[in-house]
Amino acid sequence: MGFELPPIYPVTDKRLARKSTHLAILRELWRGGASLVQIRDKETPVRELLRDLLRCREYAEARNVTLILDDRCDLTLAAGLRGVHLGQDDLPPAEARALLGEGRIIGYSTHSLAQVRRARALPVQYIGFGPVFATATKALADPVTGLEKLRRACRAASAPVVAIGGIGLGQVRPVLEAGASSAAVISALLSAPSIARQMERFLQAAVCHRGVTGAIIQDAATVIAAATPALKAPPSPRRPSPAAPSSGSRRAPGRPSPWRR
Repeated sequence: MGFELPPIYPVTDKRLARKSTHLAILRELWRGGASLVQIRDKETPVRELLRDLLRCREYAEARNVTLILDDRCDLTLAAGLRGVHLGQDDLPPAEARALLGEGRIIGYSTHSLAQVRRARALPVQYIGFGPVFATATKALADPVTGLEKLRRACRAASAPVVAIGGIGLGQVRPVLEAGASSAAVISALLSAPSIARQMERFLQAAVCHRGVTGAIIQDAATVIAAATPALKAPPSPRRPSPAAPSSGSRRAPGRPSPWRR
């Protein structure tokens, strides 16, 4: 199965994002450069959620975005999504694999080194580990693990590790330096005034960690292309008319816009 984690792993939450649908969040995340999105929803009635998921799948497939659904193997199958993320109290990964088949992605949450070691024998493509920092996203969160335990978890794991829990812009570099393949972001991303712009900032933080700084990173298009090379390049800009140059724009003529259309 061809699957590689991007450095930033956004998770949806309609309440935090102040959006009525996950599709609305997905659009903003894609504009900001997301290539993988986990949809998390424990409150929406199942029929309404399925309608939203079907629309999300259609939108994502047209843009090469991988969709992962939190908890629900049944809705993953019904909506035709790429994969599911399971917690310690959800359907066990082996049973989920038997249900979903070999072609879908399974992620699995872990909160201790013992759970990480047990996960080595499970049929999963990646594991989540945390909460690395204190978080208010979950009402009954597990104890904070900290960066040192994250380092040990990354060394002990046989699958790529997604660090999760309390990760803001300032925490992206430390968790990636600790060995995580990806940083899951929720509150610090979705509560921003512009989700798309905040997604760009998170990708920039990840790219700077990976050494793609140069003298100055010129714009978000450079950041997105370096962080997620599989993403479709932004459309070529229209050439400005020589007879009517724009005096109010700060972007040099011919320079591509960082915003996806």
